[in-house]
Amino acid sequence: GDNWQYLTDSGMPMHILQDRSVPILYFDQIVLYEDDMHDNGQVSLTAKVRVMPTCAFVLIRLWVRIDGVLLRVRETRIMVEFASSKIYRDVTWKECKWKDLESHNLPIDVRAWRHDGVVETAGWHALLDRLPQISLPPDLDAHSVVSVLDTELTAKNTDTTDA
Repeated sequence: GDNWQYLTDSGMPMHILQDRSVPILYFDQIVLYEDDMHDNGQVSLTAKVRVMPTCAFVLIRLWVRIDGVLLRVRETRIMVEFASSKIYRDVTWKECKWKDLESHNLPIDVRAWRHDGVVETAGWHALLDRLPQISLPPDLDAHSVVSVLDTELTAKNTDTTDA
């Protein structure tokens, strides 16, 4: 919607997520879609959800590996900060053609890029972090925020205007 405000950097208050004194009330990882592409690679769409008394956090990741051709990661992180009634969104797209992996000091052996969709090792995450980031489409901001209160007020004003 029009209420999302562009941010130059992530506005997510990560210290809230990292505060170990606050309990995690709920956590789950859900595999929404997974396929081995007829033994030619892997595609998976997963969502990780964490709820704490101070916030809720969702990570949605699309992972595509086409063996010998391409690696692609699309991630959207959404954080709801309850105290401020703000929703933060960070979007990251990473991609590398297989022939370019070595120039980025990344392994070309397909075994290094395999994972089971649920158990994600630290080594696999380290490889994902090193994939080159690519530009987002012009209509998608990398970092944005919306105030839930502003959205509710806009919706109420629209409802009364339409009446």
